[in-house]
Amino acid sequence: MKITRFTPLHYTIIFFQIREMVDENARLASRLEKSLQAAQEHAESVGVRMAKDEKSSEKLVRRLQSRVDELEARESLARAEASSESAEAMAAMQARLRDSERRNRELQDYVKGIRASYDAAFGEEQEDKK
Repeated sequence: MKITRFTPLHYTIIFFQIREMVDENARLASRLEKSLQAAQEHAESVGVRMAKDEKSSEKLVRRLQSRVDELEARESLARAEASSESAEAMAAMQARLRDSERRNRELQDYVKGIRASYDAAFGEEQEDKK
C-alpha cells in the first residue's frame, strides 16, 4: 500500500474545495430559509383568507336561510289565504244555493196559489162549459 504525501498545494486545493462546498451549503441554506419563510407567509395569508371566506359564507348561508324561511312563510300564508278564500267562496255559494232554494219554494208556493186562485175563479166556469 502506497501512502501519498500531500503537498501544500494539495492542501490549498482541498481547502478551496471545502470552502466552495461550505459557501454552496450557506447559499442553499439561505435559499431554503427564504423558501420556508415565503411558504409560511403564504400559509398564513391562506389561513386568513379562509377564515374571511368562512365568515362570509356563513353570513351568506344565514341570509339565504332567512330568505328561504321568509318565502316559506309567504307560501304558507298564501295557502292559508287561498284556503280561507276558498272556504269563504264555498260559504257564499252555499248561502246563494240556500237563498235560491228558498226563492224556488216561494215561487212554487206562489204558482200553487195562482193555480188555486185560477181554479177557484175559472175552475167552476170550465166545469159549467163541459
